[in-house]
Amino acid sequence: MALQTINIGASANDGSGDPLRTAMDKINDNFAVLDNVINVHSGGDAGSVETLDIANGVLQTWTLDDDTAFTFSASTEQPLTLRLMQDATGGWMPTINGVDVSEYINPLPYSTSVFVLEASGSDITITPKGSLDDCPIFLDFINDDYYIEGVKLARHAVFLTQRASAAAYVNSAVALSNFAAGILRVGDLGALIEPNRTNVVLYNRDLTNAAWTNTHGGQLCIIFASPSL
Repeated sequence: MALQTINIGASANDGSGDPLRTAMDKINDNFAVLDNVINVHSGGDAGSVETLDIANGVLQTWTLDDDTAFTFSASTEQPLTLRLMQDATGGWMPTINGVDVSEYINPLPYSTSVFVLEASGSDITITPKGSLDDCPIFLDFINDDYYIEGVKLARHAVFLTQRASAAAYVNSAVALSNFAAGILRVGDLGALIEPNRTNVVLYNRDLTNAAWTNTHGGQLCIIFASPSL
């Protein structure tokens, strides 16, 4: 069923538009059509079989968390677009009507691959449309996952961090973590990357150091404001 247009008449309250009940019935029918066009799923247990048909949506998005077998009915008259998204683990390989489509699946987590499924009599056509987001470099700082050209690497093999001293990182729980010199600071808020800084006022918390000169020759008074806690 196509979407229906509500007749609003030629002008306000001229009586030529759809009655209120008719208009609201069209709205309900339109919602039913839209609900039958787009459907989002998450699936499946290991070895699960999921049936694809137009009743479940002309555009279906599945988030895979294990190998899944999809079946598509030969009696379907309308093409179906299937979007398969890998979950955070990645690497799940689906089949469609027994056809291994793993060669068209981006193995990286969070990648999305698209297929168009069409039926003509008993013949099923599976057309890969490629990945929406093939990415040669995949960096997930929060989960500490890094891929280069599909190969998973350790963080230190991907990043060369130049920092001469130790530094701190504050996570979402306001907990402080210390990182040694030259180590990228990463936590549940992602990576902390800051520009180079140089302290141009040396010993600014120790005015008794020889780097400071008392030009007035008197007693040196140092007053610090207490931080608000």
